[in-house]
Amino acid sequence: MQPISREAAKVGNKKIVRVDEIDIAKGLGILLVIVGHLLPEDSWARQIIYSFHMPLFMILSGMVISDKKESKLSNNIKKESNLIIAYLFWSVFYILFDFFIKFLFIRMIDIEKIIADIYQMCTLYGISVLWFISTLFISKIITKYINSVFNVYPYKKAVIAILLFGSSLFLRMRLVELHEEVKGFLNYIIYFPMLAVLRSIAMTGFVLLGTCFKPYFQYIQKNFSSIKILMCVGGGTAIILVSVNLRLKINFDYHYLEVGNGISAYALAIIGFLCIGAFSSFISLFDNKVKTALCYLGKNSLFIMATHEYLLLKELVDLLINIKNPFLEKLLEVVALILIEVLLCKFVGKYYNQLLIWIKYVYPLN
Repeated sequence: MQPISREAAKVGNKKIVRVDEIDIAKGLGILLVIVGHLLPEDSWARQIIYSFHMPLFMILSGMVISDKKESKLSNNIKKESNLIIAYLFWSVFYILFDFFIKFLFIRMIDIEKIIADIYQMCTLYGISVLWFISTLFISKIITKYINSVFNVYPYKKAVIAILLFGSSLFLRMRLVELHEEVKGFLNYIIYFPMLAVLRSIAMTGFVLLGTCFKPYFQYIQKNFSSIKILMCVGGGTAIILVSVNLRLKINFDYHYLEVGNGISAYALAIIGFLCIGAFSSFISLFDNKVKTALCYLGKNSLFIMATHEYLLLKELVDLLINIKNPFLEKLLEVVALILIEVLLCKFVGKYYNQLLIWIKYVYPLN
């Protein structure tokens, strides 16, 4: 078994170390995000993907958090400023997109939609898929605070992670009850900010779990038999749990923190992460085009997350592909959307990264 492969890279003035296994896992994750968004809402495959694809990114983010303790909030915010800058950039871009582009093609400006977008941006609830970026930012800040203030062992941090996830689901049920009781403008003011907070607390449960997994995951990567066991047993268990949830008519959507039974949701998230992690370790053993392609997608996963759904790309793919065979049609749609994203990453992504670096330099978060 090869050791964990690392690659040094430079972002701005900061030197970072990329781990192939992490990038491959992110690449697999963003592929699943694209596939999940193209599948029908009630499909069995979509529910499997939705049961773990967002927690997967959170756990992976926790695994790359530095072990160095930093209790000062301003320093942690500054270190994670790339996320909040990306969030604000894409939020403004989405609002301008709604105002100009949709007007050109649809000939209609929805003022209420634009006001709602601005409100969701300011409350960190997030416009469409951008909820992931704001939630990741907050979750990483909370995780770093827990790491610095509470000098705890991995198993104790795991207990804290589970408590955070469980308490957020409990409070979310109370919020839904309040949402149904309170009507009008007050409901709108309360619901979105509170759901954003609870969602961030829930996802902190996964980011914190990622910091616990770090040493054990490295052992798994060095043990080939563990990889095969995780892929087989984990995959089978995930299918059984999702089947039970579907029979109970429980859908997974972490955007709205709708996960049904908290225990099975947390278990599915961990199982999905372990399966993808094991598969990424297996792929990393071979130096081929599949590995290179997945690493590329993983490195650009945040850009792809922000562009793949909201910018009418799905509608464009639907117009281009019209085949009677449903399976073949979905397969071609996925391939077409991935190709569009690769082209965007290649010709637009590098300027986007330079722009974010420039914004961070001109408007530093001190």
